[in-house]
Amino acid sequence: MNSTVTPAKPEEKEVVVKRSHYVPAFLIFSLLSFVVLLGLGDSIHSRLLVLGEKSWEGYYLLDPSAQTPSCDINQNIENSVQRLLAEQQADSEDDLFGDDLFSDEGPSEEDLRVSLTSSLAMCQEEHQLHKAQQSRITPSLEVFKSIETSVAKFLIDNIDIKEYLIVAILFICAFIATIRHHHISLWSAVTVQQRRVSTLFQLAANTLIAISFWHYRVTLSENSGTDHSLNLQMMLFLCFSVLALTNVIQLAKSLKHLRLLVTGSNLLTVPLYVWMCLISSTYFILVDNHISGIAIYINQLTSLSNIFLNIGLYVFIGMTLKETAIPRLIFDLVRPFHLAPPLFASLIIFVTAYPTAFTGASGIFVLALGGLLYDELRAAGTRRTLAFATTAMSGSLGVVLNPCLLIVIIAALNKEVTTADMYSWGFAVFMLSASIFSTIVMLTNRQPLMQMESWEESKKQILATLKKLVPYALIATLVLVGFRVLLGITLNEYSAPLVLPIILSFILAYEQLWKAESHRTLRFVSVATKAADEASVHIGALLSLIALSICLGGVLERSDVMIHIFGEEIMNPWITMLICILLLTVIGMFMDPFGAVILVSATFASQAMASGIEPLHFWMVSLVAFELGYLSPPVALNHLLTRQVIGEKELQLANKDNEGKSFFRRYERLLLPLITMLITLTIVGFGPLFVYL
Repeated sequence: MNSTVTPAKPEEKEVVVKRSHYVPAFLIFSLLSFVVLLGLGDSIHSRLLVLGEKSWEGYYLLDPSAQTPSCDINQNIENSVQRLLAEQQADSEDDLFGDDLFSDEGPSEEDLRVSLTSSLAMCQEEHQLHKAQQSRITPSLEVFKSIETSVAKFLIDNIDIKEYLIVAILFICAFIATIRHHHISLWSAVTVQQRRVSTLFQLAANTLIAISFWHYRVTLSENSGTDHSLNLQMMLFLCFSVLALTNVIQLAKSLKHLRLLVTGSNLLTVPLYVWMCLISSTYFILVDNHISGIAIYINQLTSLSNIFLNIGLYVFIGMTLKETAIPRLIFDLVRPFHLAPPLFASLIIFVTAYPTAFTGASGIFVLALGGLLYDELRAAGTRRTLAFATTAMSGSLGVVLNPCLLIVIIAALNKEVTTADMYSWGFAVFMLSASIFSTIVMLTNRQPLMQMESWEESKKQILATLKKLVPYALIATLVLVGFRVLLGITLNEYSAPLVLPIILSFILAYEQLWKAESHRTLRFVSVATKAADEASVHIGALLSLIALSICLGGVLERSDVMIHIFGEEIMNPWITMLICILLLTVIGMFMDPFGAVILVSATFASQAMASGIEPLHFWMVSLVAFELGYLSPPVALNHLLTRQVIGEKELQLANKDNEGKSFFRRYERLLLPLITMLITLTIVGFGPLFVYL
């Protein structure tokens, strides 16, 4: 078996981070760490209350700063009765109406005595309770109470802080992606001319967005907008104004070479979020006469801040996982079997599904581990086109598995479905699509599946790798047990973005502070910084794309395009399903998955269900159709991200290797994923209709 690429061993891996990247990387690391702490805040406070109640019975009533009751415990009842009667008599004499029928005699002497006696008893009870509580106050309780109340105050004071956090993260990460020319586009901007064209269009887009936010802020201030909302709009205005200013500076640096050549190939380097912005702005300004439109829809980032902060966490999780030895150890476990390329590619699809689910979306997984997967596939002798196809698809099939964030978003926006039902269906859909992929690969690549030279030698390698994996499994188990015991948190779709960073932090500490032989602290800081640095670029590119995907979705929503497509009358469910499949696939071609889910929820989801399509069925079809769209030209987002992590050179070599080969072999990197997902979508879309209609 030929081996064209030899993966580097974990210990050979060098950690290199530019000094200029340390500050922004540290900022992002700090912000994401704060997001995790904030997310765990409610659980921490709840456990503190439970612990307090177990340690001190009636903990909720114990207050070290409680004041002594102000009522008089030594009050003389008879004197008080006589004083009140005298006051009552004086008031009666001053009454202008005298004995008129409108006069009110007031309470009798006996009524006053009973009332004062009851009040005195209550006062004595309050004093006794206060004395009993204060006698139980100890220095340890005072310390514990101060911690618990500080946590409670912190959570109350920062109820709205997540909205500011998402804006801060968007600004810092988008700024980094801008200065490093790392926004997602059809082609990478490599030459000076391409970067100049890309920057010019970014300047136009960022300026339009900034104007929209300024206009929206003025509108809010004229209509008594809250200080909170006005501050958010000002932050977002400043964010895109600074991005526009950055574009101006980038263009100014190339004033000596003022020649600007806007060709078709150069336009392909313009980021996708820019095209979405220009299309949306054209509609909102020229057609809808609604300058604030862009700003209003981008504000969904803040109204759904918890979800989008989780996206940032998932990207960081993916980049951190990439820096650990875990992925390579997993491949070390498989390598001794000497699997043939077709079987190895099929195994990759099955194995990478769950890591994809834990990184939130297919694109994030490709960004995190796409390069490593491609290297391992090539090392196993897999031809470049099949390696490209497998890498691009590696994240696509896991988006229907627990705890994928996309399903959480769908369930949050649509009460007709639950995450449990969707994950249950999702597993069946995953097995179907993975089996179809494996079947196609096996049929188009017939060769021996395994070439194990020596089982004894292979067994030794497998056992050695398992031994290395034991500490990682132990760390993950201990952290999960710690979360369960200390905070009552289990790993699920809601806690995953908070728990996984903690697990990976302990794993990094184990690798760099425990296993490393020298410069332990420095290596730990460098690895964590590198993960945050890479995450920041991808977060900026993804959030920019998501924000403008939402805006593009707003255009489709306001223009009533979907109503014109579906019509006002309820259609046959079979025809509706066909239209839905076509629409969802097209949406997936051009929009980010998170923005696409928001768009579909707001437009034609209800119309599809009104025609008789079950909600659970509709959303599973949506997820599969989106993934088909992400793998379909002209945009093919997953292919773009694959090229981004692997490099244009490998793509050129793949095209050169297959010159003169069959049509399928030449375009295998595109056709294999398309055929797999198209067959899956057809079965998932129309199969269940035979059952429940």
